[in-house]
Amino acid sequence: MRAMRSLSIMLFASLLVGCAGPIERSTWPANAAPIFHTITLVDTDTQPATEPVLPPPAKEIPPPRYPVITTTTTNLFIYVGGEVKQAGRFTWVDGLTLTNAIETAGGFTDFADRSRIGLRRGAGSIERYSYPRIIRGLTNNPTLQPNDQVLVQKRLW
Repeated sequence: MRAMRSLSIMLFASLLVGCAGPIERSTWPANAAPIFHTITLVDTDTQPATEPVLPPPAKEIPPPRYPVITTTTTNLFIYVGGEVKQAGRFTWVDGLTLTNAIETAGGFTDFADRSRIGLRRGAGSIERYSYPRIIRGLTNNPTLQPNDQVLVQKRLW
């Protein structure tokens, strides 16, 4: 605390010295001794300069008169895009699978390549699935997590 007070007093003193005016350059001899001014700071109640008087404590601020609104997002989403009839963002529910997400987006378009479905996980990894293999039971039907993205590719021919 004392260091902070002495620092603020030194800062104030340096400001006073800096405000004295522009530096005058002269052609005096190089061996001439510079002149220094001594500034003595004394508080109004004659305390030493290292113990400045603290301002009175601030008054307590009353609470605001308007209501404070806090918004919390509780809905979690997935995104289904590419060659589906209604691409977009859909609400995620626990147990939602890849095939359920495609059905929620209205199913495949006529140009969809059902064997090339990409699933980008929220963490960034990409997985590839084939809808016919999932329906036949040859591949698992992955359960989606919040922020997953399903992308149905377009047929090449």
